Amino acid sequence: MAMSSEKEVFLKEFGEDYGYRNSSRNIDQIRAMEFKRLEGVVYLDHAGATLHSESQLEAVLKELNSTVYGNPHSQSSCSMSSNDCVQKARQQVLEFFNASPREYSCIFTSGATAALKLVGETFPWCSESSFMYTMENHNSVLGIREYALNKGATTFAVDVKDAISNDSSQSHQSAFKISHRPMQRCEAGLPNEGSTGKVHNLFAFPSECNFSGKRFNLDLVNIVKEGSDSILGSSSLSHR
Repeated sequence: MAMSSEKEVFLKEFGEDYGYRNSSRNIDQIRAMEFKRLEGVVYLDHAGATLHSESQLEAVLKELNSTVYGNPHSQSSCSMSSNDCVQKARQQVLEFFNASPREYSCIFTSGATAALKLVGETFPWCSESSFMYTMENHNSVLGIREYALNKGATTFAVDVKDAISNDSSQSHQSAFKISHRPMQRCEAGLPNEGSTGKVHNLFAFPSECNFSGKRFNLDLVNIVKEGSDSILGSSSLSHR
């Protein structure tokens, strides 16, 4: 099939970033072999609901036709097979993120919205807690804000500069532009819950914003872990 002139222009400008660099097949070959049903279709919602490939479907069908899987919460041999698959999947996810199972747990949910809702519902908020989130974020992150506010915690948004310096002498605050409009609210009739021990704070940011496409430097994790006190102290939270 002859390449369209529009695609030729596109590849000249973006060819180096087009497709999967480390794959044995380019994106056009993958589409032709694995996604024949997309012929004539432009699908742009992979961030929300990515499509299964034909080889994935074939592998799952082969597995289901050759193995009996039961309720993973029961004790039969069929159930244990299901449990083993689930535990193996959890381990693979943790290994992918280089996360030790001694520190982290992998919980499967129906999607990002359900996962963020679970965090908001179970996080140990108190009146001294702070919830910090980047301006560019998943919409459901704002739902976590409501859980925090209802427990008397403070929430505020931050802007992150495009470049994070590797200079070790640079202060943590210089990597952030802190919003000076923190929000705090106590629901009428509910006591403002105080701290009963260690205060927990939460920081939420996407690796890539599904709206703007902006990608955040994952070093933000270490910056926040190592300098949360100085980051919080540079905002108006230090005056409340």
